[in-house]
Amino acid sequence: MPGFGTTGPWRNYVTFGPNVEMVSGMPIVSGYKDGQPMMTGYIADPAAGLMGAVAVMTALRRRQKTGKGQHIDLSQIEAFTSFMGGPVMDYTMNKRMQKRRGDRHPLFAPHGTYRCKGDDEWVTITVSSDDEWTRFCQAIGKRAWTRRQEFSDILSRYENHDELDKLIGEWTSRREKHKVMQILQQAGVAAAPVLNYGEFLSDPHIEARGFLETVTRPVTGTHPYPGFPVKLSQTPIKIRKPAPTLGQDNEYILTKYLGMSKKEIEQLAKEEIIGTKPQGWAFGMEAEEAISRLKDIHTKAE
Repeated sequence: MPGFGTTGPWRNYVTFGPNVEMVSGMPIVSGYKDGQPMMTGYIADPAAGLMGAVAVMTALRRRQKTGKGQHIDLSQIEAFTSFMGGPVMDYTMNKRMQKRRGDRHPLFAPHGTYRCKGDDEWVTITVSSDDEWTRFCQAIGKRAWTRRQEFSDILSRYENHDELDKLIGEWTSRREKHKVMQILQQAGVAAAPVLNYGEFLSDPHIEARGFLETVTRPVTGTHPYPGFPVKLSQTPIKIRKPAPTLGQDNEYILTKYLGMSKKEIEQLAKEEIIGTKPQGWAFGMEAEEAISRLKDIHTKAE
């Protein structure tokens, strides 16, 4: 799964998620209107992993039918760009470069994230038809908006999205986000609060689903962890044990699978080829110093 594949002029370039994402073209259509390109910083690796899983299953299927294996050459940049269907098709068919539009939808209006009462509290709202627009205005007590010419239909609302966002933001900013959701959902309008991680982890629905599992791990202690997101009726998946600490399974792996003797393993540890403590962990610093500096950076940022 090299960044640019095993052929072509870029085949030997070193890649990481950020530069794969940049070269894919995705950041040029991500971000807000009149703002700079933005990157997610995390989509490239999962995209390549998903394509890799499909590639392996495809190759195994052929081996099952023919008895022969094959070589897989997976380019991460190509895997990532495969998820950019809309912008790519728009350019290949219309020679049109999509513009950045932030939270806005290419057709619906209003559509976006609106500030609510409180510190950094938000709600998302989507109105996808004239009927929904009427119900939206009635629900928030703004029936007069339905008679305004600039909001008379989907196209008019889209062309006046800035004014619409300003007016809606004035209404939502005086109300708690869950209350906004309840008012709009009762009227049949799509709306949802933007949850922070504390709210998500304590959400009654998430708790009822049993998504979080309590795990005790050396060094970090006992904490709730995200479980497997898929529920399998016959083969339920649970966290059996915490992730190993550095070098925790060295002896088990080297003995059982490589047949190494205890003396050989002790020699590897003596030469610091294996071990249970990081060596030169980050930028030439020991782990304790690096962690201390990271904590200082986060404290200052807060």
